Amino acid sequence: MAFQDIRKSRKWLSAEEIRLLALLLFIFVALLAANIALVRVLPGGEWFFQRWSGARAFLAMQADASIEGLKGGRRMPDGAATILVEQRAP
Repeated sequence: MAFQDIRKSRKWLSAEEIRLLALLLFIFVALLAANIALVRVLPGGEWFFQRWSGARAFLAMQADASIEGLKGGRRMPDGAATILVEQRAP
């Protein structure tokens, strides 16, 4: 395929696609404006970071305890080799 063929096959956006892009851009700008407004009104900063760090550590500790000894969702016997990819016949 030559370069001229690529240029011929290129089409402009339809009216529906332009409307969809405009809507997505409007939603993005509205969310950005809401975020900026909420940052100025709601407290946060160090207080929020301390609470978030504690909650994240607690959740990670619970997740680590629940998946200990599991490989790929199945319990593996001690000393067993783990095969991550196996070939299957179609």
